[in-house]
Amino acid sequence: MKPKNIKSTDIYLRIIESISKIIKGTVVGDGSVTIKKILRRCKELGVDYIGRIRKNIKIEVFGKEVKIENMFKMDFNKNKTKLRTINGKKFRISEKVVNIPNVGKVKIVAVLMEEKKKIKYLVSTNYKKKAENIINEYLKRCKIEEKHRRDKSILEVEENYLSSEKSNIGFVRLMGMLFNCIEYLSYKNGISFYKVIKECSKELIKNGLL
Repeated sequence: MKPKNIKSTDIYLRIIESISKIIKGTVVGDGSVTIKKILRRCKELGVDYIGRIRKNIKIEVFGKEVKIENMFKMDFNKNKTKLRTINGKKFRISEKVVNIPNVGKVKIVAVLMEEKKKIKYLVSTNYKKKAENIINEYLKRCKIEEKHRRDKSILEVEENYLSSEKSNIGFVRLMGMLFNCIEYLSYKNGISFYKVIKECSKELIKNGLL
């Protein structure tokens, strides 16, 4: 359960800081956590962060402040976009390297998926990364969300978000399930509980899953 006196953003930052000490890779987030504080800290840590960013965020282009939405509006209105196929899906995209005040240089990619009317905006702290790679890595979030939905369905906690004492039952069930799995592996392989955790962690890190 999330402590009442700690903001979700701060918890998210702690997770990113912990991950950055173990592996170097890409962190993908959504619009609710893609804020200046997260982007600035990721740049300081050298973490490649990709996430959706709100269209009304102000950025600097040639010394002038402008909203993200307004910066890309002309590109889409005058068809000054590129058509790309990524993972079998067609996208109209436009990319720009800009400066976000109190963050620094980033790359923003405006994305319009085929048969969709709403443009989405992605940001990467690695401004040298190709737009196609930014989109491709962001699309991995779909698989992660599918897994979360599956796990919550199995645990029968679909509507719980671990934000209250009542919803914390989902976390207890999940920990109980993991505990039992570790105990079983410990018994089956004749090694200690903590040895199982250590070996599982090594495998997860080796495969880029932790």
